[in-house]
Amino acid sequence: FRIEPWQVDGIIRPIFGCLNRDGERKYREAIIGLPRNSGKSTLAAGLLLAAAFSEPVVEGEYVIVARNRAQAKIVFGKIRRMVLSDTMLRAACDVRTNEIYVRETAQRIYTVAYDAGSAQGIHAQVCIIDEYHVHRDDSMRYAMLSGMIGQPGALLITISTAGAMRSGPLWELLGAAKTDPSAYIYWVGASERADGTDPATWRDATPQ
Repeated sequence: FRIEPWQVDGIIRPIFGCLNRDGERKYREAIIGLPRNSGKSTLAAGLLLAAAFSEPVVEGEYVIVARNRAQAKIVFGKIRRMVLSDTMLRAACDVRTNEIYVRETAQRIYTVAYDAGSAQGIHAQVCIIDEYHVHRDDSMRYAMLSGMIGQPGALLITISTAGAMRSGPLWELLGAAKTDPSAYIYWVGASERADGTDPATWRDATPQ
C-alpha cells in the first residue's frame, strides 16, 4: 500500500499533523469525500492501523463501521492482509476471525456492520465510517460518537462517495461540519453544474 501525494497532503497531514498548543490533534472529526474506485476501503484500513500503532491506547478499540456485513468483511480482509504481510505487525498481533488483537496493549481492531443498537456498547478510540452516503439516518454515527465521549484523543473519520442525491445524513453532516472548528473536510468532486463530458471535470473529480 503506497500512499499517494494527494492522500498525504489532503488527508493524512491535516488530520494527524495539525496540533493545538497542548500537542493534541486540532481535529476530532474528519469528513473525506472521494469518488468510486479511489481506494477508500484500503485507505480506511491503513488509517486505522496507523492510528492504532502510532498512537497506542491500552485496551483501545479501533473500529470501522461498514454499510453491511459484506462490506465489513471486505474492509477487515484488507486490515488482516496488511498485518499478515508485515513482519513486525504480524509478530505483535493475534489475527483472529473477526478482530486483530494487539498483545502488548490489549487493543482491538475490528469492523462492525450498520446496527445502531449494538454500537451503544462500543467505546472507540478511533472510528472510521465507510460509505456514509448509504446510511438511512445518523443514528449509527451518533451511537459511535456517544461512545467516544471521554476518550482522550478520540478521532472519528467518515469516508464516503457523494451518492446519487445531494441529500441525507452525509449532506447534513457536511453542512454542519463547515462551521465546526474541530472538524476537517476534504472533498473531491465535481460541482452540481459541472459538464460531465468535459475532461477538466473528470480531473476535478478524480484526485488519483
